[in-house]
Amino acid sequence: MNMRMPAPNTVSRNKNGYLPYRLGKDSLQFAASSLVSPLDTANNKAFLAEGKILYETYCDHCHGAKGEGDGKVADKYAGVANLKGDAIKGVSEGHIFHVITMGKGLMQPHGSQIRVEDRWKIARYVKALQGAK
Repeated sequence: MNMRMPAPNTVSRNKNGYLPYRLGKDSLQFAASSLVSPLDTANNKAFLAEGKILYETYCDHCHGAKGEGDGKVADKYAGVANLKGDAIKGVSEGHIFHVITMGKGLMQPHGSQIRVEDRWKIARYVKALQGAK
């Protein structure tokens, strides 16, 4: 049974019902203004705690523990983004999610390595690092 081909014209979803991410790398403006986190705010503390663990796993080595662009990799490659800097501080969670997914500048795409839900948790944690409410 598991060797069957999917039915024609169907799209697979993950266990939470999310569709595959289909915006292109050049769709950052659209993503920043239209993508909204599916994470509810009722469990915000739990999402932030999980986001912190994920950030420490995937982001800390470049962006640093406090998001100031001073991680170990930043010593080798100039231009790692300071997530608390004025250029990034005002961006939306959707913007951060898109950049994690598709990459931007020096940052390579991580969409194939980090699950959709986890990318949203990282985006929420980054906003918390920036001091957003």
